[in-house]
Amino acid sequence: MLFITLSVIIGLACSVVSIKTLTGYTPMKRIYKVLTGIVIVAGWFAPFIVVFVRRRKWLDADVFSLFSQGAFCLFGICFLLLCLILVRDWAWYTSYKVLKWRKKPLAERLDPMNPVSIARANLAVIVISIVTAVYAVHEGTKIPAYKHVVIETPKLSEPFTIAVLSDLHINPTTSVEKINKIVAKTNQADPDIIVLPGDIVDAFPRSVKRQMKALQGLRSKYGVFVTLGNHEFFFGSFRWEKQFEKLGFRYLGNTAGTIWGKDVYISGIPDARFLKLNDAMKSSIKQTLLNRPSGTYTVFVSHSPAFVKELDGDLVDLQISGHTHGGQIFPFHVIAKKGNKGFLAGLYDVNGIKLYVSRGAGGWGHFRRGSLGTADAVIRAVRNYDYSPDFRRKRNMTKVIIIMTVL
Repeated sequence: MLFITLSVIIGLACSVVSIKTLTGYTPMKRIYKVLTGIVIVAGWFAPFIVVFVRRRKWLDADVFSLFSQGAFCLFGICFLLLCLILVRDWAWYTSYKVLKWRKKPLAERLDPMNPVSIARANLAVIVISIVTAVYAVHEGTKIPAYKHVVIETPKLSEPFTIAVLSDLHINPTTSVEKINKIVAKTNQADPDIIVLPGDIVDAFPRSVKRQMKALQGLRSKYGVFVTLGNHEFFFGSFRWEKQFEKLGFRYLGNTAGTIWGKDVYISGIPDARFLKLNDAMKSSIKQTLLNRPSGTYTVFVSHSPAFVKELDGDLVDLQISGHTHGGQIFPFHVIAKKGNKGFLAGLYDVNGIKLYVSRGAGGWGHFRRGSLGTADAVIRAVRNYDYSPDFRRKRNMTKVIIIMTVL
């Protein structure tokens, strides 16, 4: 409830600023001012409108998908519009004051209270916002491309390939066709394992049955491994833990196992921010890592990249994370980097641990709420997995190849 209340307050404040700037200082018929206000308010509250329409089931799936994309495109336009207005007005007013102080003739032409100048400036930011938002939506509908990252290690006897699909944010509006294409492209890479480091969904299981059935098509030599991100907790960690296991995915809730015959040990935890990281919890996570066979290459999966600073470099070789979306859109990359202890996207070396932060294979645009899981829901006793012993060892290469699917 607090989140919704704050969202409404912020939405109203942003709407007032945008409406006042676009209509308050420009000669405009009353009807156009009213229409402008309606469009802006609808844009800022688009996430709530989409959720309301979905729950009322007024539209069929295909129509609702188009409606949702249009609504979030409008939300993006309004967001970009406000950002541009704030930057423009600061630069405009500062330039005007400097020129006026220096008694330059250009100051009169830059008078921020000139109705003609205001109208032109408003038109410019509107056009830029629309073009940028439409382009962003277009880019967001594309199938992610591969990004190859090679990490060398003496611990492996042969190349080992990991395909990472992070932050898919699957919701009822996500096209099954798009998921099928992502699955096909991932399978085409023929990875040894597939890792899903959280924020796979933005819905309750019952709302995305078709999408999950499509995601179930993921195939690799030694399985699909998944852990929970913060968004899975919004819709019940218990539900998604069980659902992922029903799909045949290996859930990493402080559980671990050896990829049989591959000298690789994999462990992981759900989003650490939803866990009670007291001494007992940290000790449990460490014990899981201590159970690894000697000499194995240890992969740790955590949705939040910042958790790498809690790990011992002697116990973990590689951490795979997501969450940040690479900042997603300016200026949020600054906030995202600050909020994740300096980690945004790409490969890092942290106290002897290689950290790879994926930008994600999906986009996020929904404000939703649901039941929160607890630490006990996702942290369980250590459990070991054994996989397909049918292999032939080759001791002539020392590489881990990570295939990342990113936007």
